[in-house]
Amino acid sequence: MVTVSGVDSANMVLDKFPAAENILLIGQGWLQNTWRGQYGNLQLPPQSAIDELRSFSARKGLTFTVAN
Repeated sequence: MVTVSGVDSANMVLDKFPAAENILLIGQGWLQNTWRGQYGNLQLPPQSAIDELRSFSARKGLTFTVAN
């Protein structure tokens, strides 16, 4: 697991992945359905940030999935 703050930092991490990698961003709904327990305060970023990350990933040839 990698933790970053901000879209620019996240894009720097995404830039290190080779093309065709799968990136999964998980949110609270997925965690509640899967773990059914404590998962801290994990939250998805705002939709605008997700859109930017998805766009950057597409340009890099990455598969970007949001599970919520």
